[in-house]
Amino acid sequence: MRMSAVSRAWLAVVLGVMTVSLPAGRARAAPTNLDVDVTLVVEIQDVGSWLGLHQEVLAAATDSGRPLVASLPARTGGRRSIALERPKFTASLAVGQGTSSVKVTIAGQVNGADAPGLLTPFEQAAFEVQAGTVPNELTLIYGLSGVMGRLLELHLSRA
Repeated sequence: MRMSAVSRAWLAVVLGVMTVSLPAGRARAAPTNLDVDVTLVVEIQDVGSWLGLHQEVLAAATDSGRPLVASLPARTGGRRSIALERPKFTASLAVGQGTSSVKVTIAGQVNGADAPGLLTPFEQAAFEVQAGTVPNELTLIYGLSGVMGRLLELHLSRA
């Protein structure tokens, strides 16, 4: 079977595109951005706001995909925020201290692709809180509910 010049040219272009695009496609898929595990430990004095946020957490479907947004003030102005995917909440109440407060531990993940641009500035803001250059006012937003608390601990890990 004889191929015309146009058919040969078309076949050469198709084979050339396949040769270039297949290895390049594999090369792009190889590096993966791993998610970063983040744990926040927060003290909340406004128990009414906490109860509202906690109620929203309890009412959400387990696979809702709703992130928790955590935000800290920055020395340069504004706030630095991260979104924790698949957040898990643990609340601890110490009874008998004469104050109404709750200690909340929130564990979630920051998307690996977002981590370099969002997590480092948030971590810098946490250092500024630690140094006392900005007020310790962590804002947590989940769905339509929000609460403000004091950041006690920040844990970061990447497997």
